Amino acid sequence: MLKFGAFLLVILSTSIHQCGSAPTVYTITNQQYGAIQTGWTRAQVTKLVGSPGNVVSQAGTGSTSFMIIEYTGIGAGVSNAIAAIGFIGGAVVSKSEVGFDTTTAGKINIQQYNTIQIGWNQSKVLQLLGGNGNIVSQAGKPGTSSYVVTAQYTGSQSSFAIVSFVFIGGILNRKSQIGLDTGIYTITKQQYTAI
Repeated sequence: MLKFGAFLLVILSTSIHQCGSAPTVYTITNQQYGAIQTGWTRAQVTKLVGSPGNVVSQAGTGSTSFMIIEYTGIGAGVSNAIAAIGFIGGAVVSKSEVGFDTTTAGKINIQQYNTIQIGWNQSKVLQLLGGNGNIVSQAGKPGTSSYVVTAQYTGSQSSFAIVSFVFIGGILNRKSQIGLDTGIYTITKQQYTAI
């Protein structure tokens, strides 16, 4: 196992190397990203996407080797999307993306958000919300207790509101929202002092 200092050195070395050269831009579509599955080899990913991607981090050798490959894509609006695929021992163990078109993401309101409780299973959340939302990150092997999925939804009142749910082994472990609850709350000086 790499110590944190060695891992940090690898990341910094990679970053310095990447900053010093004109990088080749490797592209991926949202559909290609969605098709990539955990367990795939780098050759399978390269065949699907049509390019090897940009190695942004790597460490170790053989079955313990770790590598992150990055691609860019056409994002929502005017921004670019970024997709990162993580490999250990040559097999996909994680994937995450930022910026792909989220028009397919489900909608959620504050009442639904407040109803959903930590510990609910993923199917119960999906049943309440009527869909998967936008799966922005996956790690591990599907169906196992260590499989991690992050799903995002947009607010039903505002597309600027974002809600994230993190499921570990199919169970809701964490939920967060930004901009969903737009209420104005007041507090007295006495209440503030008591806190």
